[in-house]
This record gives sequence, structure tokens and C-alpha cells, in this order.
Amino acid sequence: MNVLIVEGDQFLRNYLRLQVAEAAWCDGVDVVEAATLDDALAILSAGQMDAELSDEAFPPGWGEAMNDLSRWAEGWRTLHRECKRLGIPFVLLSGDPAIVAAARSLGVAALSKPCETRAAIDRLLTLAAAHLVANAR
Repeated sequence: MNVLIVEGDQFLRNYLRLQVAEAAWCDGVDVVEAATLDDALAILSAGQMDAELSDEAFPPGWGEAMNDLSRWAEGWRTLHRECKRLGIPFVLLSGDPAIVAAARSLGVAALSKPCETRAAIDRLLTLAAAHLVANAR
């Protein structure tokens, strides 16, 4: 099972990776990490992910795109659309209650960090396992 974690903050990305690794029932999970929107989109385009856990805002990439703050805030929407297009589950983990509420109103699996981080990881792994079974890789 391959899961993508998209988080701009290195410390939080490491924490999420460790939390996935410590989940008791997830033997055989490979975690791929992305710190930017551009990196996440490139990873998704390779077509090997079974689910994605994403923060709501992170840098799009380096160079000129770093100045486009609108891409920081819209990153989760872009990734959600791409996951939907690819048919893979998407879970949003945000520290902003307004973003969680907005995402939930759109039918996105959205949870609050830090208090729902473990629930988000469990949801991610459950959805990834279901995706894997449905696609019988």
C-alpha cells in the first residue's frame, strides 16, 4: 500500500510518517512524502499512490511560484481534484476549523489537527486498503 503525505512543515511531515508507521495494522505501507504542491502533483502523476493525506496549505514549489500565495491556500483543492480524477482517496488534515468545515461541506474527508491526527491516519489507511482491494494490485 502506497500513501502520500503532503505537508509543508518538515517536523509535521516526519511526525505523520512516524504515526503511519506506528499504526498497528498497517504492515506493508510505503509512505511517500511531499513538501510542495508541485512535488505532490508529480508524485500523483506517477500513478502509484493508494491514498493521500494532505495539509491545507503548503508552498507550490520553488522560484516564481513561491510568490503566488493563492496557490498556497488552494493547494488542498488542487490535490483533492487530482486524487478524484485518479480515483484515489484523499484525506485533509488541517489546523484551521473553517477549512475543515468548508471541506466537509464539499464531501471531503477532513479532520482537525492536532486533536484528530490519529483519526485522520486511521481513515487514510482504511481508505487506502479499500482502494487497494478494489483495484486488486
